[in-house]
Amino acid sequence: AVDTFGGATGFGAQIGYDFLGLPVEVVGGGEYFFPDCDIETCNFWGGFLEGHLRLPLPLIRPYALGGLTYRSVDNLKTSEDQIDSSSAGGVAAGAGVDLNLLALRVFLDARYEFLSSPLDQWVLRLGLNF
Repeated sequence: AVDTFGGATGFGAQIGYDFLGLPVEVVGGGEYFFPDCDIETCNFWGGFLEGHLRLPLPLIRPYALGGLTYRSVDNLKTSEDQIDSSSAGGVAAGAGVDLNLLALRVFLDARYEFLSSPLDQWVLRLGLNF
């Protein structure tokens, strides 16, 4: 999460379904971030449901993405804001690329989440699909 929390890292899991014969994939997942907090009880998490429209190339497959996203934060202090508790749902749009390596698929994507301030943000993801 780049904008809202100045580069908080996190982890997540996702599951997707490729429509055979079509360059379309539906992906849903969740993420938990580790923001820099002064107290132990802060948290930042969310989920998403999105579609990927891919170029049908064999090794490197760029894609456009768009979908729905949800974020929730508790007891978080940023350089500009103190957030006691906030959650928001909205839409996300972005782009990414898959790299097919034998049985693994490495992906890198960036999306902007259009949520109410201060939760609107860029999210950069790097991961493995099995």
